[in-house]
Amino acid sequence: MRFLIVGSSRGIGLAITKELLSRGHSVIATTRSEVQDEVLTELSAQYPGKLVHVTLDVVIESSIDRAVSKIDALAKEEHIDWALIVAGWALYPGAVIDVSFEDMLKQVKINTVGPLYVAQKLIPIVNRSETKGIAVLSSDSGSVNRFLGQEEGLGVYGISKVGLNHGMRHLEQEAKRRGINLKMLCIHPGVVKTDMLASITIEELDESTVIDTTTSAKGVTDLLLIPRANGFYEWTGAEYPW
Repeated sequence: MRFLIVGSSRGIGLAITKELLSRGHSVIATTRSEVQDEVLTELSAQYPGKLVHVTLDVVIESSIDRAVSKIDALAKEEHIDWALIVAGWALYPGAVIDVSFEDMLKQVKINTVGPLYVAQKLIPIVNRSETKGIAVLSSDSGSVNRFLGQEEGLGVYGISKVGLNHGMRHLEQEAKRRGINLKMLCIHPGVVKTDMLASITIEELDESTVIDTTTSAKGVTDLLLIPRANGFYEWTGAEYPW
């Protein structure tokens, strides 16, 4: 199968890229950098013909449009089965009660507007494949029904992920009304040991629940490869409440 991973330079995105390649799949990996990262260059050498790099910044419309044009051309040679949008950022501290106007806009632009615009543009491309899959990395902070009110400093981040989840649900239904039956997943990758987590202080965080990027990547990859109903899932494969 062929996968598009939006946000592959580090953390979970890089780990998922490595996991997919190790399982024999091909990957189009996007990063904000114009130059292919050293680690992606090494992966290209390790997996000849399996990895292609494309520059894409989810907060710059012209960058998205240029990248989609390149991805479209690549997909005409070999269809893309799944597009997974990983790119994101956590504003911390980001309490709704005192966040600045500019910081709130930045958070929503990176985590909600950008990924949804990318997903919108990718629909005609993934529609050529049998799978027609679009997934996004969400978060347990984006659940309305399991509200994590104790997460001091992550309110704005939670807002951005709720918006992402809701937007993906609308995107799926709107595509369906236009005759396109998308596979759509919003995925909580777990509490993952990344640079992002290292910058956050959660007083009640149970360290035993923290997983590494490799463990998360294996779970996320299984979610994409094992057929299931559209919805919100965590990395273990269990459904997560919207």
